Amino acid sequence: MWIRSLDDKLVNLAVAEAIDLVDVFPEGASPEAIDAGTVPPETYELVAFMAGGWDAPLFASDRPDEAERALSFLAGLLASDGVSATLGGGRVRALEELMDRGRGEGRN
Repeated sequence: MWIRSLDDKLVNLAVAEAIDLVDVFPEGASPEAIDAGTVPPETYELVAFMAGGWDAPLFASDRPDEAERALSFLAGLLASDGVSATLGGGRVRALEELMDRGRGEGRN
């Protein structure tokens, strides 16, 4: 399944090694403060980790529940045989756009 990443790369999720939620902390936050829990994440990203050591951010939100929903939505897409992010005009879509279309909010 091909999908467009947040940094506008076309990513083949069929060859991803892992897809995970990543907490992104403010730049300059000390590791001690992060470990102590005194600095909360500023963003939650859904990231595809690819062979060769590169990664592709697929979704980002400042709300952890929305990021979890994106992960669940993507897991459902990947579990469905024959589902493609190119549905609708042969255009590769971003995860957020696919989620909007699933709620009936997106455009074709």
